[in-house]
Amino acid sequence: YASVVNNLAVLFSEFHIGHNDNAGAQAICGDNAASYGIDMNQCTGFAVEENEFYKYTGAPQGQYVGIRCKDSHTDYDLIYKNTLEGLSYGNFAEGMNRDEVLYDYHGLEYKCNSNTENYTDFIVDTYDPELSPAIIRSYIGYSNMSAGNTFSQQNNVKWHFLNLGEQLIEYYWYEGNSSEEPEYYCVLPPDPNPYPDPCLFTPIENSTENTCPSHYGGGGGSIGKSTVLTPQQFQDTEQGYSDALSDFNSVKSLYDNLEDGGNTQTLNAEIENAFPSDMWELRSELLGVSPHVSKEVLMTTANKTDVFPESVLFEILSANPDELKNGDMISFLENKEQPLPPYMIEMLKQIAGGVTYKTVLKRQMADFHAKKSKAAQDIIRSVLADSIMDMQLYRNWLDNLGGIGADKQIIASYIEEGNYTDAQTLLNLIPSLYELTGNDSAQYNDYKSVTEFLIGIEQQNRSVLDLDTTEIEFLVNFAENSEGTAKVAARGILEFGYGYHYCDCLQADSSAMKSSIINYETPEFDNGLYIKAKPNPADTWVAFDYKIPLYIGEAILIVTDINGRIIKRFTINSEVGQKVWDIRKIPTGVYFYSLEAGNNRKSDKLIIK
Repeated sequence: YASVVNNLAVLFSEFHIGHNDNAGAQAICGDNAASYGIDMNQCTGFAVEENEFYKYTGAPQGQYVGIRCKDSHTDYDLIYKNTLEGLSYGNFAEGMNRDEVLYDYHGLEYKCNSNTENYTDFIVDTYDPELSPAIIRSYIGYSNMSAGNTFSQQNNVKWHFLNLGEQLIEYYWYEGNSSEEPEYYCVLPPDPNPYPDPCLFTPIENSTENTCPSHYGGGGGSIGKSTVLTPQQFQDTEQGYSDALSDFNSVKSLYDNLEDGGNTQTLNAEIENAFPSDMWELRSELLGVSPHVSKEVLMTTANKTDVFPESVLFEILSANPDELKNGDMISFLENKEQPLPPYMIEMLKQIAGGVTYKTVLKRQMADFHAKKSKAAQDIIRSVLADSIMDMQLYRNWLDNLGGIGADKQIIASYIEEGNYTDAQTLLNLIPSLYELTGNDSAQYNDYKSVTEFLIGIEQQNRSVLDLDTTEIEFLVNFAENSEGTAKVAARGILEFGYGYHYCDCLQADSSAMKSSIINYETPEFDNGLYIKAKPNPADTWVAFDYKIPLYIGEAILIVTDINGRIIKRFTINSEVGQKVWDIRKIPTGVYFYSLEAGNNRKSDKLIIK
């Protein structure tokens, strides 16, 4: 268990996870008193690689989790090449595992992990969407390299990748290995009509296999690097950082110059102050800079209902599919004072999967950002693990890494050296450096209060084990009423030194509990078929939403003309999902579609106009 511990390394370890029978945990969490192999709360800069996680043989029914990463607020972190078998959840990303919501290339990523017989291989969820939205990195793998994760292949696995978060995840899998294809990834609807929205997970086939090389030599040290870099490795890593930073800055400069024509503030103000007579001119301007219109400008445009009719707004939104990938953008369009009609919302959700030049730039930035962040973290861990620690070098590389998490580590390093003046100076600068507002500002103020409290204790030559009753109550207030770093730090001190107990309950599905042997309780499902074509009539594309019984495993979707000739056939091997058919070259007319699974069949009519 790691609580606000940064830059930790857990490598080549084997975990046999036993049952959590702690009375306090059971009293607070009940069935969700989970057991973990690794449980990280507000940790970043870690190396968690090439470990093995198993449910302990003979352990009773319970919630068993391989790796939980909670509220890391990370610039970039990678969980890599671990084996996870027979668990309720292989990897559980809980809360805010990304430091910057605006940037898709920030956050936690998973690569090269092997899953077998898990109820759920990967899940993104949250304990409180208002305080800590569920969000990780938007890119898992790249267009030029697959993610390399393999999924549980048993028929009764519940989910391969369940994203209950607020941001679309683009997931790249290698087409030459079927075990890399995520098939179970959308939330089942409460009933077949309406179909759930949106499904914020897009699997993308990739022709480049990730060979998943060991970063640390496979345990033997003969290949790869150690946690403490040799002088040559340090130099190579430093050069890798420099190259990736240069590439990233070049792409980002191009991206920033294209977005909103290079001046978001001016374009936003122009729309805000527009009159209905300006509509055609603004339409041309917005379409001219598409697909590089920002989310901020699109929201302003959507609110100017007196200037932009729905059909024109739809045209502009359609030309900027990248911003539609953000779940809160769709939610905004659905819930604003004059929402878009449901049929337009449905079409925009489909358009969100489009690939534009902006998409390509964002994917390139994600690649280079990961490389530079990983290089900086490797150097930071090396400095920390060295027999003689160079504190200034450590701070320099935290500064290179950047972000509020790195600044908090710099503050901690000043306190450790007794340099309270510089610690306080940087502490005071954080709100203006990161323009904190709302919950972020409130959490920062609590973090500042606890940090200043700890500085005061150190200045008095005391430790956290020397607190009086009033000081303990001060921490109890943050442990029970705060969120973020202050809460976790206060709880850690109280548990370590004063006998307090807090259970950080898992946000889990009770049906995910593992029995005393590694097998599955059959999840509930609807034995019927569901198939729906939309839009209908259609003229460019049609999307088939479907659901098949879990025990079937495979179904066939067939489209025929009025003479019974087969026009299109799809093979379906996931329990629920959607197939999109390009009908631009299909003649107009009446067609019939049918979903066949086992002895079951459901059919309906489709009109192409």
